[in-house]
Amino acid sequence: MQNFSRSWMDNTIAALRLFLLAVHSSNTQNIKSINAETINCFSTAMSNASEICMNVRRARCRQVGAYLHWLYDHKYTDLDYSLQLPNFKRTAPQIPQVWSPEEIDKILAVIDTANPVGRRNYAIFLLLARTGLRISDVLGLKFSNINWKENCISLSQQKTGNALSLPLSKELGMAIISYLQDGRPQSSSAFIFLSHNAPFQPLGEHNNFNPEFHKYLRRAGIAIPTKRHIGVHTIRHSFATNMLRKGTPVQDVSQILGHSNI
Repeated sequence: MQNFSRSWMDNTIAALRLFLLAVHSSNTQNIKSINAETINCFSTAMSNASEICMNVRRARCRQVGAYLHWLYDHKYTDLDYSLQLPNFKRTAPQIPQVWSPEEIDKILAVIDTANPVGRRNYAIFLLLARTGLRISDVLGLKFSNINWKENCISLSQQKTGNALSLPLSKELGMAIISYLQDGRPQSSSAFIFLSHNAPFQPLGEHNNFNPEFHKYLRRAGIAIPTKRHIGVHTIRHSFATNMLRKGTPVQDVSQILGHSNI
């Protein structure tokens, strides 16, 4: 499994868990007894899962389909049940929400750094705003990822597995140091950012920080567009867009963001 990213593995596990629910609901006893009723149970659950966007439902079916095809290819089932899964249409991507540099500064300015959680959140959002890193990569930062002598951050991206090295500015360095000295709970954890509730564990890559982001948007007086998903990832979109507006070549932006291709 070392050739697959952690994100791919997590998504595949999530899809197979949904399939196992269908297996249980259809009273399927084992692999060899998978039948049309099993597939119909899973397909119906996916069709009715209105809380999951169409693209995610499409992805879940493709992930389960790969498993079902593997079962058929290895003679565990007599039929290739992957062919019976629904083919959800991909929804057209929306133009991402972009915040101006002035709006980003307003968001950062309303984070209360007078308390430990505020110092942590300020360092996290500053990293997002100044580096374009994904929230999962920021929360996954370890002390070993920061080279203070060379003033750089080096990491392997959780989504792609690609190596990435970014400059550590004085502004970023001071925010991290402020958190480490006056905010971070006492812990031997290798991760920089921790939960501030005992037992002070790493925040975890699935913590998207969207509730905190919405709170800071409201504090800054920035209107949140309706009927659109506005999350922390829009800071990454903004970082890229604002670099392009300054005239940075798209090839350089792609490299800074750690994309596999342009």
